[in-house]
Amino acid sequence: MRWPLGFVAVAAGLAACATPAQVERVEAHVGVLEQHEAHADSVRAAESARVMAAQQRLLDSLAMSVRALQDNIAAGGRENEAHFSDVRRLIATLADASNATQARVNQAIAQMDARDMQMAAAAATPPASNDTTHSAGTTAPLSPSADALYEQGRTDLLKGSNTSAQMVFHSLIQTYPTSPFVPAALLGLGESFDPAQPDSARAYYQQVVKTYPDSAAVPLYKLAQIEERRTPPNLVAAKAFYQQIVTDRYKSSDVYGLAVDWLQKHP
Repeated sequence: MRWPLGFVAVAAGLAACATPAQVERVEAHVGVLEQHEAHADSVRAAESARVMAAQQRLLDSLAMSVRALQDNIAAGGRENEAHFSDVRRLIATLADASNATQARVNQAIAQMDARDMQMAAAAATPPASNDTTHSAGTTAPLSPSADALYEQGRTDLLKGSNTSAQMVFHSLIQTYPTSPFVPAALLGLGESFDPAQPDSARAYYQQVVKTYPDSAAVPLYKLAQIEERRTPPNLVAAKAFYQQIVTDRYKSSDVYGLAVDWLQKHP
């Protein structure tokens, strides 16, 4: 160890004027001091080592905790992602089910509308003759009935086979021009073009309105929707069509209530 300069100077001065016995006692005392100081240094070194070891253990523990937290976060993220994926799949399933339900509802409404039109047309039009024999006694080839053609056309239309539906509806109209199914076939032709070709659809809807006024509720509703889909919407024209529906003539139609609701929202 290094002693302070003052202490060394004092010791040197004492050594110059002291007796040998005194010098010996001083040297002994110095030796004891050196041993005490060495012990103190050892204790301080041991304490420093203990403190550093404790600090290292604390740092190691913190590092392990951080790694564990990171692992938990990562695992939680994976679990959350899996959970979110399940939720997304469930939402998609519910959406598909909702769309399928809406499609069935639309199909049922279309069928009811068609029956309304058939009943109205049947009340206004006498039934056509079903005589299929020639004067010579031979039997003419049988064609599909009007109702069979109409059902086939509706089936094609609901499947999205619009071209096939158009061919069937045209065949019905040409083969059975006086059939009560003609107004419904014209409506089906309009629906096969609507909304991709609104002008073509409008022509068939207007034909029903002009030629078969008792069956015009649904075509009027379709014409109003075409006006609403314009860019920008032609609400004045749409309102005129809805107002034509809200009469006693069409009070039993399914679209009567829809027209009333629209007019209440657009006074």
